[in-house]
Amino acid sequence: DGCVYFNAYITDRPNEILTQASLGCGYQSGVWQVNVGNFASAWSPGDILHIDFIDECQGEEGILEYVLSAGGQNIDITLGALSFNLITSITTNVNAITLVKDTGATNAEELAQEIPNAVEIAYWDNQFQAYVSHTIGSPIANFPVYPGYPYFVTVSDAGTWTPVGSIPDPWPTFELQLSGTTNVNMISVPLSMLGIINAEELARMVIDCTDVARWDAGEQAY
Repeated sequence: DGCVYFNAYITDRPNEILTQASLGCGYQSGVWQVNVGNFASAWSPGDILHIDFIDECQGEEGILEYVLSAGGQNIDITLGALSFNLITSITTNVNAITLVKDTGATNAEELAQEIPNAVEIAYWDNQFQAYVSHTIGSPIANFPVYPGYPYFVTVSDAGTWTPVGSIPDPWPTFELQLSGTTNVNMISVPLSMLGIINAEELARMVIDCTDVARWDAGEQAY
């Protein structure tokens, strides 16, 4: 039903990505086909093909890695619930998440209670160009949260969070603001936009965009 998307690449060349829209790739009769002959660089038997799948309707994902041989080959995969691996570092322990499912949480405290080892939830205030944060158990700054929106979570220990609920439909729209100082806005993209493979492509889809950044939890930096 148009729910499942994939990106594929050879593991030692992760920047050469094929999507299901690439020539010879796609879905028919219960089978997804990846035409590895379309990769910009030649591949050899023994190379590892990596495919990321996502089901935007069910909020499920899957990763397949397969050693290529000379001929065509088939392999089965079962998608599982989409989850976030939340990590700690030697400095701060901030992770970026998207509320990809309507879990029922209505505010920062309720969201923090759902996430293993969460100690703080924050969001970026576009208007004031500043973070607003809520510490779990505190009555201060218990701001509302909304399905489809991005947030930051600080954890006390590493863990996995698997949101449970329905996928936001429609996905929220984002009003991008000028602040008079910096003009940073935080957005999330719907699961159906897996076909966007790099920052340049995303930037070209956002009106008046001049710069795209992401939060790197491992480095604790943008």
